[in-house]
Amino acid sequence: MKANEPMLSYAEPAPAEAMDDCQRVAMALSDPDAFAALYDEYYPRIFRFVMRTVMNVDLAEDLTSETFMKAMRSLKTFDAVSGHFSSWLYRIASNTMTDHFRKHSREVLVPDENENFDRLLERGTLGSDPVDARRRLDALREHQALHQAISQLKPEFRLPIVLHYFEEKPYKEITGILRCTMTTLKWRMFQARRQLAMLLNSEQKDSER
Repeated sequence: MKANEPMLSYAEPAPAEAMDDCQRVAMALSDPDAFAALYDEYYPRIFRFVMRTVMNVDLAEDLTSETFMKAMRSLKTFDAVSGHFSSWLYRIASNTMTDHFRKHSREVLVPDENENFDRLLERGTLGSDPVDARRRLDALREHQALHQAISQLKPEFRLPIVLHYFEEKPYKEITGILRCTMTTLKWRMFQARRQLAMLLNSEQKDSER
């Protein structure tokens, strides 16, 4: 795990990366090509985050597209001093997924995991190099049980787990993305880890029968 990193505050000067974000967003407000460049740069990582959370390719594509549509409509609200553009996009994606889960709380997706992985390979999400893509695909399949267990968690527990362990976000950044206190985040992480351990232990016992 990475050590916690300090979160930007309004009292601190914006670093070069944040200023670059601010300038690029300012350009994107009036230049569609500038927003297209931001889209091309950030789409893969936002799709990866959404996919790891919902574990369904079709749904991940829809929610990622919705995330960027919201981002495009809300560009003028982005404040580089309070955080990086990537964190802002992660926040929009998290809210978009939370809204989806709330509206479709009774919907149960039972995706074909092999189909999901094969489609990820086909669309190039796992990398352009065939050997490296196959290695990533094999790694995903090895962790299939973990991904399935994560997909059974409630959104408030699922999102921080994916952000911290898969997207490698420090706690401070996650509190900004999810708009929660550090105490709340630590409680959610504790509950998520406890529930995952129970789910994985139960699955292991079932497989041994």
